[in-house]
Amino acid sequence: MYAQSDNYFKLTFEKKFIDGEANQVAYINFPDIVLWGYFEVTITGGYNHRLNKGILKKRFAMVRNTSNYFSDLTEVPIAFGVLADQWCIGDFDENNLRIPIYHLSSAGNEIVIQVEGLIRKKSNVDAIIANLNISDPVIVSNSKTRQYMSIIQDRVGIGTNNPQNKLELANLNHDGINLDNKFRLRTFGTSNTFILEHLADEGDLYIRSKIGPDDSGNIVMNDAGGNVLIGQTTQQNSDYRLDIDGPVRANEIKINLDGADFVFEPNYELRSLKEVEIYVKENKRLPEIASAEEMKKGANVGELSRQLLQKTEELTLYTIQQHKEIKKLNNELTELKKVIVKLN
Repeated sequence: MYAQSDNYFKLTFEKKFIDGEANQVAYINFPDIVLWGYFEVTITGGYNHRLNKGILKKRFAMVRNTSNYFSDLTEVPIAFGVLADQWCIGDFDENNLRIPIYHLSSAGNEIVIQVEGLIRKKSNVDAIIANLNISDPVIVSNSKTRQYMSIIQDRVGIGTNNPQNKLELANLNHDGINLDNKFRLRTFGTSNTFILEHLADEGDLYIRSKIGPDDSGNIVMNDAGGNVLIGQTTQQNSDYRLDIDGPVRANEIKINLDGADFVFEPNYELRSLKEVEIYVKENKRLPEIASAEEMKKGANVGELSRQLLQKTEELTLYTIQQHKEIKKLNNELTELKKVIVKLN
């Protein structure tokens, strides 16, 4: 069956391959003519689609002269269903002027093949209508595998004809994804992992939020709970919302904490310096300050800052006390000098 109008043609063939045999091939044979244009080969299931439901389509943009110049581009825009697991459409063989159709399994042996195209010269369309044919299948050894391009199931490849993931972008000279509107990636389930990777010998991974003329915008992470880990994949202590394995540098860090103004309250019980001396000799640290062993496990910066502020304020009180005592001693010394002068 065929259709034709000026520079366009469509041919349909039914082909039955050998029952129970895998690794078969049949060829779509083209006449030796100038082929300038667009061709599309589509395979659908035969025998009421019972054993090979689905569709496989491959496109060819071709420039071929009888003077041996040849150039083409190909893509597989559709590949889904059982049929896509069982068949493969090969590339145009410029030496033998044919496109191979590979049968990859021993099931679903009957198919419908449609060849259509839009080419430059009407005379070439007439030649194709009259001479294009499909050979009988033969058994061959081959390493052909399934072709992928599906938005319903299996895998989608952009820039690659052999995707290894559900969606794979590769071999592109431009941005992989560039959207002008909202973009969201999600994983669902109880044990799924979402990975955002930049795998290269050099370069950086940017996460940026640009809003308005000043490029200001927030990046929100784990607003519903959970922790953020940097430089590690597990935590020794899950109490920390941000856990970093490695040094941290910042121009400014602001910590919300309570002060130590209670030290200056009238009823604050300030230890005597003698008590502090005894405590330091016994514990090798100041009172209320964690030991070195405890700090190795991690220190609360806010709490430690408050404790150090408390010690600074206590030191201020000790200094004031000593100032008063020194002033008192100076006064006593002055009076003592007066007494000595009188005695002399």
